[in-house]
This record gives sequence, structure tokens and C-alpha cells, in this order.
Amino acid sequence: MNALGLEMPRQADALEPYRWYNRLLLVFASSPNDTLLLEQLAELEAARSGLVKRDLLVLTDTDPERGSD
Repeated sequence: MNALGLEMPRQADALEPYRWYNRLLLVFASSPNDTLLLEQLAELEAARSGLVKRDLLVLTDTDPERGSD
């Protein structure tokens, strides 16, 4: 499983399925339209083959008001 920009799960234990299978890169931004976020995701997309080789998933949190359970 490989993807860019998956929405970060709300529950802490929701990351458990990735343990021992994927490396996770967590990216935080104040909105999904944040310029720096979009630039970061574009750079990561350009390096997609390297991410796939390393089983790296990119999870984003673009709603600081949401919090966690």
C-alpha cells in the first residue's frame, strides 16, 4: 500500500495496521490549500518511486481544529 496525502486517522490506534509494514511521514498544515503543503506534496510526488521502494506512506492533517479522540 503506497499513497501520497492520505488523511490522518483520528484515533491513535488507527495507525496500528501500518506498524512493521510501512514507514509513515506525517505532514501537518492549517488547511488543504496551504501553499507549503502543496509544495511539499508536489516534491514527494516527484520522488514517488523512492517512497514506494521504502514502503513510505504520507499522511496529512490539514484540520488543526479537529483534534484527536
